This record gives sequence, C-alpha cells and structure tokens, in this order.
Amino acid sequence: MWGVQAHYPHFGGVFVQDQFAKRLRELREARNLSQTELASLANLTLRSIENWEQGRNEPKWSAIVQLATALGVSTEEFRVREPDQQA
Repeated sequence: MWGVQAHYPHFGGVFVQDQFAKRLRELREARNLSQTELASLANLTLRSIENWEQGRNEPKWSAIVQLATALGVSTEEFRVREPDQQA
C-alpha cells in the first residue's frame, strides 16, 4: 500500500504518508530518541509525532523542516525515492 500522496514542491517530489511514517520512526530510533524527546527537540507536540509515525496524517512543510533540524538530517531524508533511486 502506497498510502496518501501529496506534492511538496520543496521536496522536488511526492510525499507518501506511509513511507514518511516509516522513515521518521527509523531516523528517531537510530538516534535513540523517544517520541517525547523528539517532540521536545523539534518544538512539536507528542500527539503530532505519534500521528505521523502511525500514518494518521501528514505534516506541514514547516514541521518537516523542524523534524529534520531536530534529527540532524536534510529534509531530503524524508523524500520518497523511486526504486531505481534507492541508495
């Protein structure tokens, strides 16, 4: 299942909710952060982090920037890549 798709011009691509949810969790866990800790670092609510990781809704672009900053990654880390673009 590909999930909900939306276009984010800043990404230069398509936002796929299910894939974003999985990637967010991977990045958070790789840094040994709880959802509460990430919410605090990103100045976002715990409820938002929970909802995004469960694929219940999609973040606004500003929240993606806040998440990337808190996790120490580029927003490109959240961009959906086609199978032939996988690293």
